[in-house]
Amino acid sequence: RRPVDRAVVTHPATFSLDRRDKLREAALRAGFREVELVAEPVAAAGAFVRSGREAGSHVLVYDFGAGTFDLARVARGADGAFRLTSDPVGLPRCGGDDFDRALYD
Repeated sequence: RRPVDRAVVTHPATFSLDRRDKLREAALRAGFREVELVAEPVAAAGAFVRSGREAGSHVLVYDFGAGTFDLARVARGADGAFRLTSDPVGLPRCGGDDFDRALYD
């Protein structure tokens, strides 16, 4: 077994640079040598396009449920790979407990 010393940590798209710096510092203090921060909707978009599900030329991923509303958009390039088309965006204090379940229902 090897110790885990690298981490990818997700965060709401609304996190300021200061909050992201504090998150990175906390991960480093926890013992990680390398830390990559990824906005939550970007991580979800990446997981979706790697899942093998059929997708069009654009994918819009939203995270709306636990207190923020975050969006990321990816587009398929000429080489077939998906890339982030702009910085992820979000609204703080939007959504809430079980909001996504209420939308589904």
